[in-house]
Amino acid sequence: MIILRTLCVASICAVITACTGTSVKEERQSGFIQNYTQLEAVELPSETQAWRWVAPGFNPRDYRAVRVLPVVYKPQPEAGDQISAEVLAQIRDEINAVLAAQVDAAEVPLRSENGAGVLTLRPVISSVSLSLQQMKINEVIPIRLLLSGAELALGKRDQDVTFLFEYQLVDSLTGEVMVSGVRHANTQPLSDDKEQLQVQHAKVMLDKLKQDLAQNFGVLKQELEEGSN
Repeated sequence: MIILRTLCVASICAVITACTGTSVKEERQSGFIQNYTQLEAVELPSETQAWRWVAPGFNPRDYRAVRVLPVVYKPQPEAGDQISAEVLAQIRDEINAVLAAQVDAAEVPLRSENGAGVLTLRPVISSVSLSLQQMKINEVIPIRLLLSGAELALGKRDQDVTFLFEYQLVDSLTGEVMVSGVRHANTQPLSDDKEQLQVQHAKVMLDKLKQDLAQNFGVLKQELEEGSN
């Protein structure tokens, strides 16, 4: 009974922790962004978790075009039993394709070199992690909790695959960071500790990225146009 009560308390704490995270946890801070404490949660059309910081005084109307660098892994993640280097490369390529397509669709003025009035977008994937899904609140029931423990022991619980995106929007002449942000996104869960991550698992994640980039680049293009008039 004591063990069961302890498990119940632990499960409730896990649920509460999962629901109340409002900042980028220290263990997920890669160092790509200088100051993570400045980031503030933002709402996105896809409802994906994201945080952003905008430099005081930044006005996109002061710029005329954007230089977009390709998304890279920084650092390169290590392949594992369920996540192969080949699939990680394929997902990165799909992300770059989404990025390029949304830039084109929004007709954002582009430059291939740094220069006056040019913002440089530096996007990276700073983390790819695999973890067990948190226990659901309806599992905080003695009989269900015991079954959950058995599932964990047998490796049958769904596995979350989380991609952490980070980016900087930089004045290409001065190198000053104008905007920085973090995006926390999950692929479709793996069914157990044997299923291999495939590109298809990332479809929903890519669709949500497309949705958010469409809005972001649309707003940026409008601001750049107003600045050039």
